[in-house]
Formats: sequence, structure tokens, C-alpha cells
Amino acid sequence: MNAPQQMPLSIQLMDNARFDNYVTGQNETAVYSIKNTMEQYVFLWGGSGCGKTHLLQALCYAYSKTNMKTVYLPLDNMALSPDAFENLESMDLVCLDNIEFTAGNPIWEEALFNLYNRLRDADTRLVVAAEKSPTGLDFKLADLASRMCWGPVYHLKALKDDEKKIALQHRAKNRGLVLDDNVVDYLLNRASRDMQSLFELLDKLDNASLVAKRKLTVPFVRELL
Repeated sequence: MNAPQQMPLSIQLMDNARFDNYVTGQNETAVYSIKNTMEQYVFLWGGSGCGKTHLLQALCYAYSKTNMKTVYLPLDNMALSPDAFENLESMDLVCLDNIEFTAGNPIWEEALFNLYNRLRDADTRLVVAAEKSPTGLDFKLADLASRMCWGPVYHLKALKDDEKKIALQHRAKNRGLVLDDNVVDYLLNRASRDMQSLFELLDKLDNASLVAKRKLTVPFVRELL
């Protein structure tokens, strides 16, 4: 991948954001659509930890493997300005995360409205993600709000407990960790249950395990929580 071309302000993709390690759960239709169809506009929405960022970055990775130009922009990044939208029509794929952070800001809304129009004219694919549906976002620019519904809208559902268990063990395996069922059950009963928090906790447990040179067992995890 050509990093300067792909990632403004050194925004990097997560190494583990791939389609093959995304636990689909009830989101088969959404995953199939963004992975296997060429819908020019796709809107993903759902609560924290449902996999929006994972899917956007997995799509960028998949495109980059075929030498296509991509950009991923998390719009909750305070270092970004509307100038980040300049020349994005030269890309093959644009992924905008946390788009709700632009709602209500007239400068951002105008820039986003103009971006939609330029991407349409250039036939560039746009996939966006937010915590709320297009109708739930408080955009003041009516024409922008209508553009949010130009393509299919998918509500990403949170994983069930057995699916969270698979996701945690898959993530642990990719990091070279052995996460037994009893340890996962303990985490699901004692920690925050959204996947983002669980993955962040797994990162901390991984680091603690390396420092202490101990396996992840229930007694060890109990000491750390």
C-alpha cells in the first residue's frame, strides 16, 4: 500500500482488520454487500463495538490488495479538518468513520455535501459509518441528509455472547495467545460486554501476560481486573 497516498495525517489501518477474522453474527447481509457488491454508496450504523471500524478498514485492505487507491478517515479525529476531503475523488474507495461528528457543523456539512457530489461524478465508491441511522443524525443541510440515503443502509447488530466468545478467541489466537473457554466466560461475566471494550481489555491482558510471563488463567485475570 502507498501510505502517503492512502492515509492523510498518518492515519493507519489496524493490522487485524480483515474480512476473514470478522465474526459476522447477524450481519451477513451487510458484510456481503460491502465485500461482494459494487454499490457506490453504503451506510453502516450501529452502537459502539458492533464492528463498523473493522469492516471499513477490512474493505480498505481488500481494495489495496488489488492496487486500488483507498482512504479511511475517522471523523472523530480532532486533527482532521474539512480540507481532508480535498481530491478524494481521485480514490477508488473512500471510507468515512464516525460521520455523526460532522452533523450540526455547517463547515463540515458543506464539505461533506460537496464530497458526495464529487464522488458521484467520479464514480468513486463511498462507505460511511455512524452510531445512528441517517434519519437519526442531526444534519442541518437537508440536501446532505438526503444523500446519506443514496445507497443501502445497514444496521449492524451487536454479537451474541457465544459469538463474542468466538471473536475473542479468534483475536487471541491471532496474537499467539491461548484463551480457554473458562477465561472467556469470566471476562464476559466481569467486564464491559461491548466488543471494543473487550478487545481493548484483551490487549491489556496480552501485555500483562508478556510482562509477567504467565498464561492467561482465571486467577491471573482476576488479579488484573
